[in-house]
Amino acid sequence: MTNSIWNTLANTPWWLYAAYFFMIRISFSSLKPQILALKSLIPFPILCALVSAITLFATPSFTSGRIAYWLTGVLTGMLLGSLQFRLMKIKAILHEPKIWIPGSPALLIALIVFGFLRTYYNWSLTIDMSLLAQPDHALKIAGILGLLTGLSVGRILYALHCLKQGPYLTPATP
Repeated sequence: MTNSIWNTLANTPWWLYAAYFFMIRISFSSLKPQILALKSLIPFPILCALVSAITLFATPSFTSGRIAYWLTGVLTGMLLGSLQFRLMKIKAILHEPKIWIPGSPALLIALIVFGFLRTYYNWSLTIDMSLLAQPDHALKIAGILGLLTGLSVGRILYALHCLKQGPYLTPATP
């Protein structure tokens, strides 16, 4: 390790280590299959939509191009989100608003990659609000926010589809 890595580790606030430990704990729990209530999927798209609305409408240079990029991101995200749940082969619990999700290492891998990038390259995931004043960056940020919103909405729509039409989780026989 170089001195810059040690400086990065030393200058990182304590609460960031606590948050990182919490995210690692969550990512290890996502390795095993679990049953989720459908209502636990709802807060994330609401949060994404609120952040999108603040980002799109709070800047002085609001354009219809941003809305077009955001809507394109939402539609693409909805397709990718439903495709992700379809490929994961989630199943609904019969007569309950719950879904069964198989385990996946994706969250753990993403967390390790972002932690490595943060520590080794001193790279952060923050958005500089002054970039929203620049048209090129504002369009990219609008598209990314739309994609995140669409991914979560697409997952919920596919989960609702599974609740109504299946596939259903077959009860295990002892």
